[in-house]
Amino acid sequence: RLRPGRPVRAPRRRGSWGLGGVAAALAILVLALGAGRLRDSMTLLLARTEAVSESRLEQALDARALVVRGEWVVRSPADGRLRLVAVPGQRVRAGAVLAEVENPGRTAELQAQLGAVEAELGRLKQQLSPRLEALSARVAELDASLRERALAWSSAAVEGRVSLLPRLRSELERLARERAEAAAQEAEGRGRLEQLEGRRKGLLSALAGVQQAVVAPGAGAFSLRLDGLEEELLPSRRAEISPAQLFSFRTRPGGASDGLKVGAGDPLFKVVDPLEVYLGMSLPSARAEELAQAQRLWVEYGAGSEVEAAPAGLGSPEAGGRRVLWVALVGAPELFLEARRAQVKLAWARWEGVSVPAGALVRREGSTGVFVVEKTSARFKPVVVRFSAADRVGVEGLAPGTRVVRNPWLVRDGSRVR
Repeated sequence: RLRPGRPVRAPRRRGSWGLGGVAAALAILVLALGAGRLRDSMTLLLARTEAVSESRLEQALDARALVVRGEWVVRSPADGRLRLVAVPGQRVRAGAVLAEVENPGRTAELQAQLGAVEAELGRLKQQLSPRLEALSARVAELDASLRERALAWSSAAVEGRVSLLPRLRSELERLARERAEAAAQEAEGRGRLEQLEGRRKGLLSALAGVQQAVVAPGAGAFSLRLDGLEEELLPSRRAEISPAQLFSFRTRPGGASDGLKVGAGDPLFKVVDPLEVYLGMSLPSARAEELAQAQRLWVEYGAGSEVEAAPAGLGSPEAGGRRVLWVALVGAPELFLEARRAQVKLAWARWEGVSVPAGALVRREGSTGVFVVEKTSARFKPVVVRFSAADRVGVEGLAPGTRVVRNPWLVRDGSRVR
């Protein structure tokens, strides 16, 4: 019987919820294991690795540069035709002959006269040389005869000297006349030769005056390429050039060539001092002021070529927040001895060593490191960051050839990776 006031309870089925809980726990475990396997499979599939190596990293910027050089413009000393002696690019010393300016008409006239004099001189030498030699020998012979006669007379007895005196006097007078005639003929012949030789030297001197040498005013590289800015862009006044003026200078190409007819005072060519070459670049004022304090700079140009440089001053600041940074090249290459403008890359810091992608770095328990691949597993390895540039960093603590994980957010210690 049912007692009044008490609710009716359904009969309790023992053990049914206990079995359901076990089944649910097993299902959760299976799902967890499946998710772990799925994560491991995704990590194995998506993780990317890279074998690190030693490389160069740098902090640099691209810039357009104006080239200012120490250079001498060489002008023609006279009217005439130019004959080059030096070749473009040749290193010359101060005072070296670079070219000659000659007057072709006057040169031809003097050369014709010189040829005639030299021909006459040659014929006269051929005619007179044997005779002069014979005359010289005859004079020596007569001198010997005179001495012999005088010795014979002085050796004779006193009585004999008186009788020999008239004959000796006559003979000595004859020998003296013959000697004087021979000596006069020899002197005449030699006088004619000396006269012709004097004319020859005079003509050679006149030719030297017609062919005026053009010499180097200083030591440097010989160049035929004039641009009209050599005497306007002076190294001593480079600080006066503002960013707005830097590329406003217009070149006026010129220069001479071999065989060109030139006038006195015409600009012919130039000599460039390779030890006084500067590059000017317009940069934001803060960057220009920072680089003006750099200890060392590198200027990269062309296809992988470079030259060392040093800061060489700043131009006046401009309202637009820019300044011209000047750098001096340490031993300028050929490009900067000829070109007035150049596209360059200016580097101020470098790292030579092992580098990794910046995205490979992770922080773990207060340490910076990377995941390295050991056999087929990823392991965290601390490193010391020494340099940062763009998307890579220079590190210490890794050997070249070590494989690192490039996308570390996908892995953890022990993850399988390829």
